Formats: sequence, C-alpha cells, structure tokens
Amino acid sequence: MSGVNEDYNAISSVYSQISKLPLMVLERQLVAHALSSCKGQTILDLGGGNGIHARKALELGASSVDVVDISSGMLKDGKTITAASGVNPAMIRWFEGDISSTLAHLPLHKSYDVILVGWTFDHAETEDQLLGMWRNVTTYAATGAKLINTRLAYIPKAEETDGIEKYGFLYPDYKEIPGGISYTYEAFTDPPLRCPATSLTNTLDFDESKSIARQHGFRDYQVVDSEQMDVVKEDPAFWRRFVDQP
Repeated sequence: MSGVNEDYNAISSVYSQISKLPLMVLERQLVAHALSSCKGQTILDLGGGNGIHARKALELGASSVDVVDISSGMLKDGKTITAASGVNPAMIRWFEGDISSTLAHLPLHKSYDVILVGWTFDHAETEDQLLGMWRNVTTYAATGAKLINTRLAYIPKAEETDGIEKYGFLYPDYKEIPGGISYTYEAFTDPPLRCPATSLTNTLDFDESKSIARQHGFRDYQVVDSEQMDVVKEDPAFWRRFVDQP
C-alpha cells in the first residue's frame, strides 16, 4: 500500500485525538458491542494502529491481542498509551507489517478466535491488495472465528457534506477511480489530521462486501445497529443524518 506507512507515521502523534470525535465515540461503542462476548479469546487486530480496540478487548476479558500495523509510529504510540492505561502490556504484542501482503514472517499464533479489521479495508488501492487483506483474515481465523470490521459505507461529495462536520470528519479530494473512490479523510483535531484513503466499491456496497465475506467463509455477516448504541440513544436528533446515511 503505497505511502501508507509514511502517511500514518506523519500523523501518529495527533491520531489519538480522534478518539474524542463523535464518529469515533460511536465506532468504539459499535466495536465494543461486537466484542462483548470475547472473554478468554485470542484476538488478531489487523491494521490495529495504536491499539484502541486492542485495549478495549482486554478490558472485556480477551486473553491476549496481537496488533499488526504498517506504521511504526502508530505502534510506538500504542505501546506508550498502553503503558499508561493500566492494561497489562504483556497481553498485547505489536508487529509491524503490511496486512495486504503475507505476514508469514511474523511470529503470530496459528489462529485466533476474533479478527479485527478497523477501517483498514478502506486503504486497499487495488483488488489485489483487498484480496491480500482477506487472505490474512482467513489464514489466521480459527474454526468458528468472528470477524469484526468497521468500514465506510458512504463518502459524500463536496455538495453533499452539509451537516456532517458535527461528526468530526470531512472527506475532501473526492475522486472516482476505476473500481472505487479515492479521497482524503480530514479529522477535526489540533492540528487537523489529513490522510489519503481509497474505498473500493466492493467494500462500500454492503451486498458486495457481504458476498466477499461469504466467499472467505464468514457466512453470517451483519451490520450492528447504530441506533442501539448509547451515544445515539442519548441524542437521536444529532445522529439522525448519520443513521439515515451511515
């Protein structure tokens, strides 16, 4: 994935701020809901960045988490945050690797009970890279494993962005490309965080995404209902735009 390492190394010191933005508060609740039954389970966090979901998984009772990310800067920050968080750092291992390529060189476990892929499918620039990510999911998934994935389902064009700023993000530089859309995601951090991304049609479209999941052995691919999350229940009017078009 061209340039992704450099992109995330450049923003790693600011990245932890996005956890406070409304969209990411919702995302954490969605992932925590999906992780709720992970007690005693082993977890592989592909593209896990600074380990925000890895730490939550341990809070929820996971036995261990292995984080793989392409950015050495994100991993370094993750170790620092984890050391200050009260989570036992020995329960998280950190590995630098490109999850669109083979990870056979890393001393990962043979299989895991849960595979986490947070937003990382939105950095596949080609079908080959996307399939490489899915190969790693299936390579390390134990029989009966759960896959938890967050992804963009809608990227607004410039004329469609009215009202979405309140969630903490904009998506400038929108450009249609063969097989998908390229754009920049801009987070309202201080300083503003900007990073290029690509979403292929077969990750944006749920039916196509579900079909790919089925092809790779995940036969019960579901969307967690945002309206059931506490942050949405507390202010449904604020979240109406998102609920209508996630």
